[in-house]
Amino acid sequence: MSVRDEREPLDPRTTSLYDYALFRHGIEPDGSIPVRGYPLPDTAPRESSRTGLTRQQAADEITTALTPLLADPDPVRAAAAVHRRVAELGIPQRTLRAHAARLALTDRDTARRTARQLVRSGSDPAAVGIGIALLIRLGTAEDVPRLKVLGMLRGFDSVVTAALDPLDRQAAALLVIHRSDRSGELSELTGAIEAGDARRALSALIAVPDEDRLYFGRRIAEAADLRDLIRAHPRDPALLVQTARLLHRMADQRDSRSEILDYLPARAVYEALVRHADLLPPTPENHALLLSIAFDLHSGPPALLRWRPGRREALLDVLDRLLAGGAEPADVTDPSDRRRTDWIRRTGRTPFLRTPAAGPGPHWEVVVVHGSDDSNSVETRFLVDGRPLLPALFANGPGGSPSPCSTAATCAPGSSCGRCGSPRRGAPRAAAARSTSPSAGTAPRWCGATGAG
Repeated sequence: MSVRDEREPLDPRTTSLYDYALFRHGIEPDGSIPVRGYPLPDTAPRESSRTGLTRQQAADEITTALTPLLADPDPVRAAAAVHRRVAELGIPQRTLRAHAARLALTDRDTARRTARQLVRSGSDPAAVGIGIALLIRLGTAEDVPRLKVLGMLRGFDSVVTAALDPLDRQAAALLVIHRSDRSGELSELTGAIEAGDARRALSALIAVPDEDRLYFGRRIAEAADLRDLIRAHPRDPALLVQTARLLHRMADQRDSRSEILDYLPARAVYEALVRHADLLPPTPENHALLLSIAFDLHSGPPALLRWRPGRREALLDVLDRLLAGGAEPADVTDPSDRRRTDWIRRTGRTPFLRTPAAGPGPHWEVVVVHGSDDSNSVETRFLVDGRPLLPALFANGPGGSPSPCSTAATCAPGSSCGRCGSPRRGAPRAAAARSTSPSAGTAPRWCGATGAG
């Protein structure tokens, strides 16, 4: 590293944003960081607001301006030039970062040195943001400490998280939680993790509210290092319950991509949970939770994980034996437990049903999944050779609910739709629609609707 590559402000009259963030954190009596991050210094250039450019025009201007600068072997000279050019471009910072992260680079090592110079010594948020965006692709473990410092500043959390994700998942998760936990419910957990207090972190994780409020399920699991926790405490029933809640929340596919698909240790955590699931107290709540896990493994996004052949089916077999062996409570008085027991009674066999292929072509199934005990939702899941079709093709949202029946006379006796209460046309038992093969020339039918499954 040359003398010119040492950290120093690009302009002696200004302070780098990196130094400013260190200073702001250092003067806080308790070291706390505001939810939105520290405000940028008054000396920082204001956000550009140039408008009227199309996406392609912006991309062309940014590429033309930055590509030759990032090929300059002198990182200090290149970083100073980036500062000048972004000021001249006047393009909003988010647009600059988005296109900078995708630039075609002639020399990755040279561009990395310039990116690090921008991160260490940059005083313009737009130029520093370009440096961070470049580190999304070019960063190494060496860059983590500085990225964490810049993540304390307002407006940098998203791009810093993207740069940290491939380098340090725990650091990225802590940043996301800090910026999103406005209620402060997770502050005990994050404080314990940052203090390195494993026992306190375990207690705080177990105390996190139930899955309906585990909005950051994947980030909580990554921050707490759930895989190592469950390896260290495999027979802790409270940790097993919280693990199941986190996995179920991550498997949910509401209005965004299912988090479970981006949770790297997912398979190992599922294995650990199912292996010790018999340690959970046999309550209706725990039974319903494990049944939800079974639904996820059977036909939810977790089925798309890279399982070893037959391993997912083996986990379902373990859950099947465990849940089938539990005696149904004789006298349930709690209203919530009554709803859970009713849901288990109606849907308890669905995730464990397997149908043979009808022919040599792809094996299609349609599964109608009723929401858990506290939900009225009904979801239609399409499986092709055991793999859920919708989450494999579409990032956002679950399948729609089946259409209501239009003619009750043709419905199977005793079969009714759990959502609307009307009979279901041709619906098989246990809320799972029958399997068909495209070669058979027929389509699955449910709730009066017909169509290709």
